[in-house]
Amino acid sequence: MKININVFKNLSIVLSMFVLNGSVLAQEQQYDAQIKVLTKYDGKVVKLRWAPDEAYAWKLLNKTGYIIERYTVILNGKPVTGKPVMKLLTPTPLKPWDKGDARWEQLAQDNDNIAIAYQTVHEKVQATFGGSSNVTAITDQNSSNQSAFAFALYAADIDPKAAEALGISFTDSEVKANSQYTYVIRSAETDDIYSIEEGVKSVRTFKKAVLPNIETVKVIPADKIMKIAVYVAFLKAHYTAYHIEKKENEQTGFVKLDRPMQVHLDPKGKPTQWMEIVDSLAQNNVTYQYRIQGIDAFGDKGPFSETIKVQGKELFDGMYAPIIDTLINDQQKSVRLNWSFDQAPTAKKLEILKAANIEGPYAILQTIADPPTVGNYTDNTPNGSNYYKVAAYDISGRKAESHPRFMQLEDNTPPAVPDSLAGKISEEGLVSIYWQPNTEKDLYGYRVFTSNTPSGTWVEVTKDVIAQNSFAYPIPIDNLTPDIYYKVIAMDLRYNQSGYSEILHLTKPDKIAPVPPVISKYLVSTAGVQLSLQPSPSSDIESYRLLAKNMTSEKTDTVAYWNTESFPEKYDLKSVEGAKISVQLMAIDHSGNDALSDVLFFELPKSIIVKKYDGLQFLQSSENKQIQLNWKKLRDKVALQSWQVYKSEGGGSWHLYKILEADKSQMNDYFVRATNRYKYRIKINDSEGNFLGWSNEVKIDF
Repeated sequence: MKININVFKNLSIVLSMFVLNGSVLAQEQQYDAQIKVLTKYDGKVVKLRWAPDEAYAWKLLNKTGYIIERYTVILNGKPVTGKPVMKLLTPTPLKPWDKGDARWEQLAQDNDNIAIAYQTVHEKVQATFGGSSNVTAITDQNSSNQSAFAFALYAADIDPKAAEALGISFTDSEVKANSQYTYVIRSAETDDIYSIEEGVKSVRTFKKAVLPNIETVKVIPADKIMKIAVYVAFLKAHYTAYHIEKKENEQTGFVKLDRPMQVHLDPKGKPTQWMEIVDSLAQNNVTYQYRIQGIDAFGDKGPFSETIKVQGKELFDGMYAPIIDTLINDQQKSVRLNWSFDQAPTAKKLEILKAANIEGPYAILQTIADPPTVGNYTDNTPNGSNYYKVAAYDISGRKAESHPRFMQLEDNTPPAVPDSLAGKISEEGLVSIYWQPNTEKDLYGYRVFTSNTPSGTWVEVTKDVIAQNSFAYPIPIDNLTPDIYYKVIAMDLRYNQSGYSEILHLTKPDKIAPVPPVISKYLVSTAGVQLSLQPSPSSDIESYRLLAKNMTSEKTDTVAYWNTESFPEKYDLKSVEGAKISVQLMAIDHSGNDALSDVLFFELPKSIIVKKYDGLQFLQSSENKQIQLNWKKLRDKVALQSWQVYKSEGGGSWHLYKILEADKSQMNDYFVRATNRYKYRIKINDSEGNFLGWSNEVKIDF
């Protein structure tokens, strides 16, 4: 397929706009080259656009192709635990369409951008920039590679289909709302000699991207022509091109002009922050309507500007308008304006005008009847930003205006401290904070800071200045820091910062379970279990519950309930003899989180067969230094497990001394001392371990 080279020649002025405006993909490089990435979430999908920042890297990557990896960092509002989940989005590397791909010829018939893309990749580009020395100086395209690279980026920036054909765009439709993804775009092959750094970009899908309104527009009408200029300083981050539409009368609709906007150059040939277009009018004193629409790097169109209505005006029989020759800043206190008007004899009056914004409204500072050809005016009450114009009127009321001139005074006054901070944290951990908007005309925006303690280290969470008086972002809530603090500062266009706002204290949703309580000891009897209880050490406990379950049933019952003040050290759990039960102690905090102690299982003994056994006797031998205990076997025919002999010495507590087999009836204690008192008794258990009773107690003064 052949492409007419005139397509490129017609783009010379357009490309000057592209280079002057600073492609959003051209940034500081670190390696030999680097892949720059743009992302956008439109509410349904994530769109990706990228390009390397060097022409040679672009040529190389057209051959090797691009690999795209996606890492999931936050999913459905919750941070991904552990290592982020990676998915390869391009099993086959992305490259420009092949030369023989039928889509080139099909689409290029009606789309010059596709034709441009084809020739930059598959044919040699020899672009000639003629006429404008400014354009020649700015573009400085000395090689066909550089020319092809610039034209390719231009086509991709204004036409998403061209970006697709060039292999530098991708749409990820497999994304979830309220999530965060990081995309890595790299070369499919590595080069040991020429290194290309991968592109990395994160995108959040908590809300769709919204393109801004085009607000600062100035219109300069003249004799059968008009000039429209757009202030793009704050729009460059969003738009890469602009469409102008014109409506000639109420019976016709808007029609797009076939000429692009150009960068406005100052008298020294340097680019300004304005884009402009000049259009001819069929006749004067007839209303024409214009509107402007921005287009971003993904081909999405922003909202139209407000409709601009303009009429061509004869300027004093075709003569020139007044001129503001100089603006002088007098020690930051006043502004002196010097003007001239060669056609003053034809004017009835002249007005000195001032506004805070270029689009007005303009206030009249001075009116001069029958003006001279030169004059001056001193503004003793200037604002921080001042736009001045001089307007002349002829006898029929026709007006001729000078171009606006701008004077900015030194501004060291910061904006007011943001006020009335409020906010909340959702159950999923989404922080939303908001405050009263500042009213300064030169307000740039706000920055938000956070800390875990009021006196701790404050970290900015906005990362950049935000325009709106609200901010939302997700935080992890499954940690042990229950509180989080915020404060906000305001910043004006001169980067003066306000003081910090008052601190906003927010409490995170409590998702952390308390420390479990403990059942530290227990004593089992036929009537139940006596439990020794220890409370949870957590500070936000609201209540406790004792849970018991009969093992023959699936139902768990709450058998006791306490608040923190009534929580007991001991509790007697009543039950039927022989029952098999499980017991747990639950602690519940103020947020409803609970924690359970270890589960304990009990089998209560059956009915006591022998409540007291009086068969224990003793003999003592001072000579042999021993005490002999004797007892008789039980009269009841009961299978015993063992005899458990307990001993107390010198009035001390009882302790288990020996366990003897069930067929024994005697024991000798050699561990005795003279002039001491000893007590003995026997605990009797049946063969299943059930407690039957105690023997009589014997006391011996040895």
